[in-house]
Amino acid sequence: MGGRCPKFTTNIWDITSKGSQTAMKLLDYAILPNRTPQGYQIIFQKLSTTDTREFDFCEGIKLLNMMLDGSLYLYGLAPGTVALLDYKNCSIGHMLKSTLPMWKVVIQFLETAIPVRLKGIYFINTSFYVKKIFMLLKPFLSKGIQEMLHFYQECELSSLKELFPPECLPEDYGGTLPSVEDLHSEFGEQMLQLRELFLQEEDEVKNPAQYKNKQKVGQAIINT
Repeated sequence: MGGRCPKFTTNIWDITSKGSQTAMKLLDYAILPNRTPQGYQIIFQKLSTTDTREFDFCEGIKLLNMMLDGSLYLYGLAPGTVALLDYKNCSIGHMLKSTLPMWKVVIQFLETAIPVRLKGIYFINTSFYVKKIFMLLKPFLSKGIQEMLHFYQECELSSLKELFPPECLPEDYGGTLPSVEDLHSEFGEQMLQLRELFLQEEDEVKNPAQYKNKQKVGQAIINT
């Protein structure tokens, strides 16, 4: 997932890197433990602050990528995965931290390299300009990806219950799961658990000859 944005592949699997730690401070992440009635895995991301000074678009996307891979190791294959992204604290300043080349890399990843069966991307608490910006990206999106994008303003959140029942949502959104804060903390612990495995996989791509017939260090994690 490098493309025209080298930062996408710098320390990509290291949750302890400075960039990842900053992203963990500015955004909340969670692999929600309960699946939808359709059996879909839910990944969650939320901007936890309106402050844009330390916000780094590439670091945020790298953690999302890490979360997708982590969901496979921790919860196994699912018939599909949906992303629930809360944009309540997103400002124009946040959006200006990204560029068209960066978005093209993300789109290419969604089209060709995402490790899960993506079934939908749900943006909630969106401002009008968020949808406008995504409309500018429309020419670069396949019809399949366009159909996966769903935008909800704050006044429309009641419809979430039809898509995601209470047992699938954090208590912050009227659900029965723990709070976003607690789930985010658990996500950090999960990524620390997988860190050695992720780093080995990254090194294996760079030095494949060294890993012939060698068992992955994280095999015990996968088998438990």
